[in-house]
Amino acid sequence: MLFRKVNKIMKFDITKIRCEHSHTIEEHPACLLKMLTRFKGKEKPEWYDQARVGYLDIETNNLKPNFAFMFSWAIKRQNKYDDDGKIVKVGETVTDVMKPADPFNGNPDTDFHWERQDKRILGTLGERILDFDILITFYGSRFDNTFSRSRALYWKLPWPSYGGIYHLDMYYVVKNKLNLSSNRLESVCEFLGIEGKEKLKPETWRNAFFGSPNALKEILSHNVADVAILEELHMRLEPYLRANKTSI
Repeated sequence: MLFRKVNKIMKFDITKIRCEHSHTIEEHPACLLKMLTRFKGKEKPEWYDQARVGYLDIETNNLKPNFAFMFSWAIKRQNKYDDDGKIVKVGETVTDVMKPADPFNGNPDTDFHWERQDKRILGTLGERILDFDILITFYGSRFDNTFSRSRALYWKLPWPSYGGIYHLDMYYVVKNKLNLSSNRLESVCEFLGIEGKEKLKPETWRNAFFGSPNALKEILSHNVADVAILEELHMRLEPYLRANKTSI
């Protein structure tokens, strides 16, 4: 029974393989367990398997929180997978985005109040991330997490303290586990054949700065696509990761 299960997983007849002692797997079953451990890796701890995992991405008008505000955020709940890695339930994506005044006239003084909107979506983000035990980002250690925390502190909004939520940064996974000429998300997606990563035009960012409804809608769509891409990247590299309790 064990050999049949292994054959199904490995996609070839493992009984034909000889171990390091030149015996078949049936003759030396202990070698089979050794080989499987090397191939599959260590089992993830129970807390990791039961964790509520979310993929976080934010969009802003600048990289530094003392000069910028947030356009939008998106968190995708991790899909449910069966033993063969097939999706059995798609995780929902929750979002928030700045809401400009209507109609849009290109005047920031009349179209929308960016400070009020920035504070509002930081508040909803701070509430939503409490629904997760682990947040996964791409370069979130240096941007998404730190930017969000900084803006929340600026507005005196509550934010999870150290150890409240764990964090996995896929940027450093890519940097440490692969050997690419560029570790940017676009380059990684192109290399691994992950589709959906697109650049926004400069005018989209400029128009969003002045509260353009169409530009903000486009940025939110881009935001939602990024968290879906992030999950696919995570699942591709997940077999090579350790379950670490690193705080956001």
